[in-house]
Amino acid sequence: MKLAIVIPAFNEDRTIGAVIKAIPSVTDRISSTEVIVVDDGSTDKTAAIARKEGAFVVSHHGNKGVGKAFQTGTEAE
Repeated sequence: MKLAIVIPAFNEDRTIGAVIKAIPSVTDRISSTEVIVVDDGSTDKTAAIARKEGAFVVSHHGNKGVGKAFQTGTEAE
């Protein structure tokens, strides 16, 4: 079974790397994990750090809110 994790993020360059690293990649019932970070118009390095940590990143051009960011992430999967 594949696990997809959607993380809406806005200006989280201080924490996004640690959050992604803390996600287990494989367990007994999960064969693979995909991390999708929706950069919701951040003005910092959130997207770059998330990509560096192996996440698939989708970016909004402006802040659209957590609900829209989550919707974007689920549509990207």
